[in-house]
Parts: sequence; C-alpha cells; structure tokens
Amino acid sequence: MRNKVIVWTLSALAGVALLFAVSLDTLISLGVEDVVGSMTGVAVRCGPTDFSLLEGRGAVSGLAIENPSGFSAQRAVSIARTSFSVDKSTIFSRAVVIPELVLENPLILFEPGPTAGQANVDALLAHVRASAAQALAGRPAHDIRLAIGELTVRGARVKVVIAGLAEPVPDIAVPDIVLTGLGTDTDGISGEAVFEIVFNAVHEAVRRQIESFIPGLAAPDSPAERDTP
Repeated sequence: MRNKVIVWTLSALAGVALLFAVSLDTLISLGVEDVVGSMTGVAVRCGPTDFSLLEGRGAVSGLAIENPSGFSAQRAVSIARTSFSVDKSTIFSRAVVIPELVLENPLILFEPGPTAGQANVDALLAHVRASAAQALAGRPAHDIRLAIGELTVRGARVKVVIAGLAEPVPDIAVPDIVLTGLGTDTDGISGEAVFEIVFNAVHEAVRRQIESFIPGLAAPDSPAERDTP
C-alpha cells in the first residue's frame, strides 16, 4: 500500500510539473503575441515555445509579424528562432533578469509605400513608438520589468519588394546588432520599452544597408527625418 501511495504521489507531482511547464510555454507564446501585436498594430503569430524552468533557458520558434495595412499581404518580419536565458532567482521578482537574448536569422521585408520615405517598416516603427509612449503613460509602477544583459540580432537579411520591378533584388545582409545593459542600471524596463529599443536599432540598420545598396530608396524625406533615431 505504501509503495502505491509513493507511486501515486510521484505521478501526481510529475503531472503538476508537466502542466506547469505546458502552462509556462503557453503563457510565453501568448505574451509574445500580445505584446508584439499591440506594439506593431498588426497580427503576430508565435511558433512552438520551449522553456525549462530548471535550466533557466528557453526558445521561441517561428515568430511572424504581418505587414501593416496599405502594403502587400506578405509578412513584414519572420524570425526563425529567439533564444534566451533567465536568472531563475528573479523569475518571480519585479525585475526579471535575462542575461542573454538572441534573435536568430530574421527576414525583414522592405516595401516602399506610395509616399516617399514611408515604407512598411516606417509604418511599423511609427506604431511601435506611439504604442510604447501610451504603454509607458498607463503602466502601473509595480508592474513586472526586464533587465537584459546582452541582446543580439544575428544573421538578419532584408528582402526588398518593389512593385513592377523586372528582376527581384537579392536579399541584403544586415550586420549583427548587439545591445547591452537594457534596464540593468535601473530596476528594469518594460517589455514595450525593450521592443521599441530593438525595433529602432533594426529599423536604422535596415535603412542604412538598403541605402548603401540602392541609393535613394530608403532615404528619409527630409533632413529632420534623417535625424530621427
């Protein structure tokens, strides 16, 4: 009888652990879709999520960000894999410490709009900035924040789509982007603030690369826009 009780207990604990792990994966997936979707103003889909609480490591596969309204039905951004590590001792703290976050092989669509200097990535960035400001104004002071030691965007490529072009433009490689100390010198920053910082950096790198390969295509409309970070 005692052995049966032990077996039942272990089985129950294993079931709880499995349910907790599945719940965490689901919560991460839904959280990513919700935050990124509200920040960009477009539909966001998140692929399989794998998080190990014991190891303090996780990954999200197949993150897809759709194109904004007024542009083609193609995806604006596709990220093959996003991996991260977490300081386990801070998971239930106000500021969750993430020593490393890596976005691997993003494919970014660059599609010029009808107005000069207003491509799809510009429309996304404008929505990201507005959303970040709104979230900051309405965010409770006690809300969960993030402190990221190093954030890397690795192996990014840009796909340029121009309507009516006879031959497709080859994908343009973007140098790796490395950001350090996001919120580590304070008590952390919001997920929205992190996304805005990353999207700003990627947007700037994409425009710089496109301008070096196709002069004039990604140039801002005015000197004031050129000074925008």
